Amino acid sequence: RQIALHAFLGSALGNAFAIIFGIKSEDVLAGYYGYCPTLIFIATMMFFVPSIGAYIVAVVGVAGTTFLQAALSVQFSIYDVPVNSFPFSFMMISIVLTQGGSPITAVPLESITTPEDHKRRVQVLRKGFGLFLDSIHAQTEENAERPTLRREASSIHQKIYSTFEGDDSSIENSDIIDQCALDMFNAMDESNDGYINRKQFENYLDKVGLFDDIGRTFALAAFPLSLFDEVHLEIDLYEWKKFCRGSVELGEVQKLLSNFFSFVDVSEDGYIDFEDLDKALACLDQPCLTDEERKIISRVSADPYEFNVDDLIMFVSAEMLKKGITGKIG
Repeated sequence: RQIALHAFLGSALGNAFAIIFGIKSEDVLAGYYGYCPTLIFIATMMFFVPSIGAYIVAVVGVAGTTFLQAALSVQFSIYDVPVNSFPFSFMMISIVLTQGGSPITAVPLESITTPEDHKRRVQVLRKGFGLFLDSIHAQTEENAERPTLRREASSIHQKIYSTFEGDDSSIENSDIIDQCALDMFNAMDESNDGYINRKQFENYLDKVGLFDDIGRTFALAAFPLSLFDEVHLEIDLYEWKKFCRGSVELGEVQKLLSNFFSFVDVSEDGYIDFEDLDKALACLDQPCLTDEERKIISRVSADPYEFNVDDLIMFVSAEMLKKGITGKIG
């Protein structure tokens, strides 16, 4: 749909600029000045992620293409040679050469699909990197200057935090979640003393058949984080409900992280490296990973140079859960 819109805008603007430049009306009506501008507008919005800046570049490209076509038509007519799409080709090459040298987010050549997909992928990359780097910075004093990514992370963190503040209005189906939490708590609390411990939680996972390595490992690692009261090493019903609410919200975050890492994982083998991360950051016009960030990422995975995507998702999820508890409850 956006390509159709861009085609219309390119053609309309091309004809408008032709009239402004004083081109003969019969040439404008014949459509000579709609073809190349249409191509330039479509191509520009394919090579750059749709934004105000990209639209400005497209409009400037249309003006330049129209002017170049008008000038070349006079020269080419001497030899009775048509201009064809030469103005488009020349102007588009000039625009593509600006990739990386402007604040407008460029689309890597190997990743070009549609404008809608480009915009969606950039949004996922920004949110994913915001959460990923925020979790990394929680491990160090260093705070890289990435304000755009930090804003993306803060909005998602706030939704997680609200579950620990008891804000039911921000939680969809909170009553259903609380009822399910109550049923699970009663099933685990075999002694009926109002508390459950890690062993009871692990036995419950066995009972319901959760033997998936990744899911089980994360659940057992996350369980101690829900101990709001560090004096008692058991969880009461109130703490368990908050833990369940946070887990539901984290499920949505993990889907986002999965999509994020699937974009970063160009080889699609479930592993990424520093080069993959730096290339993805470059797509957002962000600086490469710092040495400190690389050290922390290397500690997360068993391999210091190639990182399992599932390990990274678990790391970010645990950090978000920890922040939700210690940042707002503790």
